Amino acid sequence: MSTSNKHVNLQDVEKYIRNGQYPTNIKKKGAKSNFRKSCKHFSIVHGHLTFKGTRKVIFENERKQAIIHDVHEGINETVLHCETVFFFFRSFLTLLHVLKYFLFRLFC
Repeated sequence: MSTSNKHVNLQDVEKYIRNGQYPTNIKKKGAKSNFRKSCKHFSIVHGHLTFKGTRKVIFENERKQAIIHDVHEGINETVLHCETVFFFFRSFLTLLHVLKYFLFRLFC
């Protein structure tokens, strides 16, 4: 179960939100209360577990790595393209800031 120095198991969170079932290792009333508190920012949206209603939870490590790879490849290619077409001071930092903003809005 989740304590102040451990992360909550997201499969347990999804099971609780979908079915109202606590993890089998949580027996005490206080532990159940803490678990509910750790679940409060999660919900099911369009059949998927989300964090704060907008950020889809990714369970598979392969999918996580693919997302990180795709995002970084996209940023590098976009920055290079923009730097060949435009010039302004601190162009790389400005483009990086803008791209991070749009990626945050896209994935979050």
